[in-house]
Amino acid sequence: MSAYFAAVIGGGLMLLVYASLGWSWPFYLFVFMALLAGILLVTVGHVFPPIKDEKANERSGKTLSFFTMWKGYFQRPNMGMWNVILMLYFPFIGTAWLYLKPVMLDMGIGLENVAWIASLCGVLAALASFTYSLFMYQFSPYRVLFLFSILNVLALFGMYIVVSMEWSDWRLIVAVMGVSIVLGLSSGVLFGLIMNYSRTAFSASDYGLQSSLFSFTRILVPISAGIILDKTGYSGMYLWLILGAVVVCILSFYWMRLNAPTLKGEAL
Repeated sequence: MSAYFAAVIGGGLMLLVYASLGWSWPFYLFVFMALLAGILLVTVGHVFPPIKDEKANERSGKTLSFFTMWKGYFQRPNMGMWNVILMLYFPFIGTAWLYLKPVMLDMGIGLENVAWIASLCGVLAALASFTYSLFMYQFSPYRVLFLFSILNVLALFGMYIVVSMEWSDWRLIVAVMGVSIVLGLSSGVLFGLIMNYSRTAFSASDYGLQSSLFSFTRILVPISAGIILDKTGYSGMYLWLILGAVVVCILSFYWMRLNAPTLKGEAL
């Protein structure tokens, strides 16, 4: 959830700072906040020293090589499908989020209005992720992952309709808010599953490995989307994102069926 509050600062409020004070002030504020964060981290480290757990150290397998730990991660059952979903689930809706501000600017919305809308959408994404975290243990993550993949397709389709029809009124704002909400929901369930698939003895290594797989496609998909945008415009880009999200939806459904034995006895 903190990532979306960071998006509020970077993507929304800093646009207002830029519009009022110029380019230099956002960077001054970034430097100040980075220094403040460093001071707070040092202070917290002294006030709350790390707890040493000798038993945990014995279980951690710290004498194992990185190759052995990573090999063990990939050799577990059904990890191939999970890694594919991990790499493909988020980048399409995440790319839509990345291009929201350029879309709004190109469709004639003023810079300050874009800043306020981006800030509001960041709050909505954070609240959506937080709300899911409150109820995550009451639902199967496999069902929720499939449900949210459908919402991703619908949100992207909404943006496709808006840019195709060139609506620059309240309908554009509603579509943008829809993207932000499903972005928060999708990230919540995905990062919950990342923790579930991290082995207790190698939680840091597994989390780092999964985050790297997650980030790899988050870099590639926006680059590809930018190339498609240059050639086909926003409609073509969103259509491509929809096709990718549909593939993810199919994979999520298959994975849900694959884990059907673990779902027996649960409420729909």
